[in-house]
Amino acid sequence: MLGMEAQDNTRLDQGTRDLADPSNDLLIARSGHRIGIYAQDEWRIDDSWTATAGMRVDSNNVTGTKASPRAALIWQADSATTLKALYGRAYRAPNVFERDYGDGLSQVANPALKGESIDTLEAVVDHRVGRDVTLRASVYRWTMDDLVTLGLDPVSGLSQYQSGGAVSARGVELSGDKTWTSGARLRGSVSLQRVKQSGGAALPNSPDVLAKVNLSGPLPWAGLRAGYELRYDAKRLSLDGSELGGYAVSNLTLGTQSLAKGLDVSLTLTNLFDKRYAHPGAETNWQNAFEQDGRAARVQATYRF
Repeated sequence: MLGMEAQDNTRLDQGTRDLADPSNDLLIARSGHRIGIYAQDEWRIDDSWTATAGMRVDSNNVTGTKASPRAALIWQADSATTLKALYGRAYRAPNVFERDYGDGLSQVANPALKGESIDTLEAVVDHRVGRDVTLRASVYRWTMDDLVTLGLDPVSGLSQYQSGGAVSARGVELSGDKTWTSGARLRGSVSLQRVKQSGGAALPNSPDVLAKVNLSGPLPWAGLRAGYELRYDAKRLSLDGSELGGYAVSNLTLGTQSLAKGLDVSLTLTNLFDKRYAHPGAETNWQNAFEQDGRAARVQATYRF
């Protein structure tokens, strides 16, 4: 497989308008371009082994030329079990808001802002039990460099997007998926991870445990289908060094497509048990943590024609 992608952005305009005093209006006019070429090939070594290798090279007017290789080795151990070894690198250039926006009041630009990259190593085992149960286990290591983060300019004291240091993550993920002939489905996953900054310190707002369970199925009335979700996040570190407690939040959805052709109606109750919890704030916030919404209801109707 070979391919090429090119884009020419002739206008990348940002600005603010002051209707009371037009002399304060601000316009930041930029332009940009990027081009990328990629190639990928797959080799069937024998009946049970497959190898894949690929490379993408991107060039843009902001950060120059970057290469992103990928590779995979897959072993089909038997009809129900597959093992994979995966490697990849990805890259993202800063967008014009992160790099060029500056009004001198709330944010200053950073023309020297670098792009961010990530290198990933992962080993995955997929196993099928019968026709209706799928299990997956994986171990991974990610290394992220020059993460674009919103910080404070040391000269002006205003917000500024900056290149952060390296961040490494190691973890294990387990997941399962069960279906029934009635149309019911049960899915669950748990992730155990350790995320560290370059100096070895823990990364703020990075829980060590993430878990989720989803159960959905049809109800015997009016073509209704119900879905229940339980999500758990472990405790997290905030910027002032304190820890925010872990929390479990439940969501419930009832929906139907039987009222009319093309009409999909649903009722969702989020944070079903009115759990009180908070997320850490950023350096640009005066609050250390933000309390999240309690129980809420949402009705949605979608019509397709």
